Amino acid sequence: MAVTVTPLTQQDHTQWATLWRQYLSETATTTLPDSQLHSTFTRLVAPDGDIHGLVLHDSETDNLLGLANFTRLASPWSEKGICYMSDLFVAENERSKGYERMLMDAVAEAGRRFNCRRVSWITQTDNAVARRLYDKLATSKDVYYRWDLE
Repeated sequence: MAVTVTPLTQQDHTQWATLWRQYLSETATTTLPDSQLHSTFTRLVAPDGDIHGLVLHDSETDNLLGLANFTRLASPWSEKGICYMSDLFVAENERSKGYERMLMDAVAEAGRRFNCRRVSWITQTDNAVARRLYDKLATSKDVYYRWDLE
């Protein structure tokens, strides 16, 4: 199997949408209206978009196996930015094959290209499988506050 990480493209829409819905169902236990899915995808593939998407692509089957979404945030502490990875997902039957790490390495490389000083992300405290990988790559601070204004 020839698996690579590539930028998300318009041609990926149908498979990306399937993965995105699986991700929302498994991790966020929510659904979003199709209008938001369309808006998110449009922003991810826009050349000058505010969010960026990568996909895990199997060139033998032409299937997408996973996704990662990220954005560059400005930092008041440095001229370099922060690469914030908002979403990381690999299809259930493709997990534990090193693909999560491939996606994370690709996000880190994108962060370097965007002149970022670090990659940051948040995960659920009970996400033990993912945290085994995360703990190898980064330090963790298990405090996250969210003040919803809407």
